[in-house]
Amino acid sequence: MAGVGKTTIAKKVFEDPLIQRQFELRAWVKVGRKCESNEALRCVLSQVDPSTHHQMLTQADDSHDDKKLVGLLKERLKDKKCLIVLDDVWKWDTQFMDSLPRENVKILLTSRQRIKECPFVRVRLLNEEESKKLFGENVPLMIVTVADLLSKEDKTPKF
Repeated sequence: MAGVGKTTIAKKVFEDPLIQRQFELRAWVKVGRKCESNEALRCVLSQVDPSTHHQMLTQADDSHDDKKLVGLLKERLKDKKCLIVLDDVWKWDTQFMDSLPRENVKILLTSRQRIKECPFVRVRLLNEEESKKLFGENVPLMIVTVADLLSKEDKTPKF
């Protein structure tokens, strides 16, 4: 389902300082409807290896075959913890997923599709009761935050 906050939650996780400390390398790939294995590999590699960033972004898609890209990526990720976010995945690309080293790479995938081949944990939508509880817990926090901000404002009337 579009618009329920999948990307927003993924961004919060990706940018969280605790996550940043946990993973030495991180990459964010906007996948979309047309996922090309070569393009996704180049995108990940350009983010985890600054020395290849310009080369990966400027060279034509056919300049590196997938095997060479996989080799470069595995070499760069060796002995490093890496988080890869695959945002807005429309179809499961077995070739791309199989090319990622499993021992030190965690993948956060967002999709509006139900991907049966995906071996990862699926997060379900909140039901109405859970949504109301979450909303109720956050409203008092917003009220306290706004009250704190207002309490610091100058209270002198301006004419």
